[in-house]
Amino acid sequence: MNNNATRSRGLPACGCCRLRSLLLFCSFLLVACQPEVDPAAVPGAPLRSVKVLEASAGDAAVQRVLAATVISADSQDLSFRIGGAITSLPVNVGDRLAADALVATLDQQPFELSEKEARASLAQAEANYRNAESQYQRMRELYASEAASLSELENAKASASSARASQALAREGVNSAQLNLGYSQLKSPASRCQVVSIPVAVNQNVSAGQTIASIACGEQLRLRTVVPESLINQIAVGMPVSGALQSGNITLAGKVVEVAVSNENSTGYVVEIELQSPPAEVRVGMAAQAVLSLAGGEERLLVPLIAVMSDSDDKFVWIAEPEQNHYRIVRQAVQIGELDNDGIEILQGIEPGQQVVVAGMSRLSEGMNVTLYSGVRQ
Repeated sequence: MNNNATRSRGLPACGCCRLRSLLLFCSFLLVACQPEVDPAAVPGAPLRSVKVLEASAGDAAVQRVLAATVISADSQDLSFRIGGAITSLPVNVGDRLAADALVATLDQQPFELSEKEARASLAQAEANYRNAESQYQRMRELYASEAASLSELENAKASASSARASQALAREGVNSAQLNLGYSQLKSPASRCQVVSIPVAVNQNVSAGQTIASIACGEQLRLRTVVPESLINQIAVGMPVSGALQSGNITLAGKVVEVAVSNENSTGYVVEIELQSPPAEVRVGMAAQAVLSLAGGEERLLVPLIAVMSDSDDKFVWIAEPEQNHYRIVRQAVQIGELDNDGIEILQGIEPGQQVVVAGMSRLSEGMNVTLYSGVRQ
């Protein structure tokens, strides 16, 4: 009897618990499903603060960064005047050379044989000349005693003259053979030179004019770069140029000393920049950058690169337009131009003086009311 009474008293209590739980769950669902409220839409709520930068027109001076290589002011490509097979290369890359130091040697046997043949030809030509001259002298004596005719005397004279010319030609042949024998040895043209590269090897057949070794002489260094055709007319001898090594934080300074007059392999025009007091760490062959400051003809409108956004439609920026005591966000499509160290060029879309949002753009939407970040000039 007592147990039944207890169950009777417990039924209403359990029903109330279930009802209370159901009401709490429904309240939670209602709160969770409510959309996020924009602070700008709530009266009296603080507006979101954005950082802006005033779009300004600057001069058209731009900096162009071009790849460059450190070279010697007196760089030379050594080559043979004749062709042949290389028999020795007694130098290595990095070696320092004195004047007349041996760089390479060709097989000398063909040239020695040519010299011997030339000397033999000279000996034959000299013998022919002596014989023809002797015949001419005898013919003169016979003509004087009226034992020979005038035509015989003239023939003897012509033979002697021809033999003399053949003798001179044979002598030149010997000189040429001796020169070729000397040309079979390649030597350093000056002192204080250093071997930069050797693109050939022993036993390789090379032709006349083919580069055997590249050397750098003296202490003066330069930067060599290739300037595109669109910029070459803005480059002039004496123009100051800055630069830096790609391998470290070493800055360079110099001026343009040479500008090519023809386009090299359709890649651009070679420009050489003489470095002023380069650090001791700078060596021939190092990769560097040449920074050219070029002036244009018109002013350009620049904004930070981070301010320009894009989607599937176009590129755009967020503009903060003043409205009473706050600003309203407007999406403005833009057409961009070139990028340099000062920002990206805006060709169309905004005007100087407009406030361009430069921070927090991903949380903005068209028509949102905002205030400007404190500290920014409005």
